[in-house]
Amino acid sequence: MNLVMHQDRRIDTAGAVASVACALHCVAPAVLVAVAPAATAGFDEQPLLEWGLLALTLILATASLWRARRRGVNVRGAALLFGGGFSGALAGRMGEGQLHDFMALGTILTGGVLVAAGHILLRHRRLAMACCDAGCDRP
Repeated sequence: MNLVMHQDRRIDTAGAVASVACALHCVAPAVLVAVAPAATAGFDEQPLLEWGLLALTLILATASLWRARRRGVNVRGAALLFGGGFSGALAGRMGEGQLHDFMALGTILTGGVLVAAGHILLRHRRLAMACCDAGCDRP
């Protein structure tokens, strides 16, 4: 049981870290432009990295939901957070050329925050369920 919980925790941690990395990648150019405009040359135009982070987000969220559901964890809230977050990040990424830069950035960042919140929610629910199975008083 401890090994399974450890693996589940690693998936949720990796998912939250990937979401934060995506958000940092999106925010860094805006901050760097204010500090050193020359430092951002080409940093914000890395489509392979951005699509890779989106794919990683989808893979980790799906794996996390699937493993939690298999163990009987209620995944509805996390699934809504993952779905909304991924959809927002995807829409922002696809609309980067058509949307105002801050609209696309805001949509992507909001999506990343929602996905990270989904991983945190699932992690909490898994821990609460493990605690209940072990006879603890609180999660």
